[in-house]
Amino acid sequence: FNVYFSQQLHASTAVIGTIFALSGVICTVAAFLAPAAGRYGRLRAFSASRALTAPIFVLFWLHPGLLVAAVAYTGRNTLATISGALENTFAMEVMPARLRATVASWRSFFFNAAWSLGSLVAGVVVTRFGYDVIFLASGILTVLGSAAYFMRFAKR
Repeated sequence: FNVYFSQQLHASTAVIGTIFALSGVICTVAAFLAPAAGRYGRLRAFSASRALTAPIFVLFWLHPGLLVAAVAYTGRNTLATISGALENTFAMEVMPARLRATVASWRSFFFNAAWSLGSLVAGVVVTRFGYDVIFLASGILTVLGSAAYFMRFAKR
């Protein structure tokens, strides 16, 4: 997002740093909202909070101004923080205690591997086609992934 803010929205390094810092502070507080959201059912709250990030990606696709993009970025990060905490809790609840450390390690491995590969692919796509494709694809894949996760685990 820092390159998007810089190249597309022409934000200065200081402004980008401020946006990221404020977003980080808000996300730190938001992490404590996960237990409250989990009262509606961890799986339901996770799927909803993850799916709600999709419209934010579409908003980026529509080329908002800097203020709207900063608020959208913070909202996306906040929802991701909440959904991440809920998903981690759910994953540990369904794992037998003896497998939790191993599963947590593998989950971390695959998250970081996917993040790395995704960054590489996104860089190539942005270079060739611009940000629009990435934001639209992210929105669509977020909805599909959230729905698939919910349908897979809804019977538990």
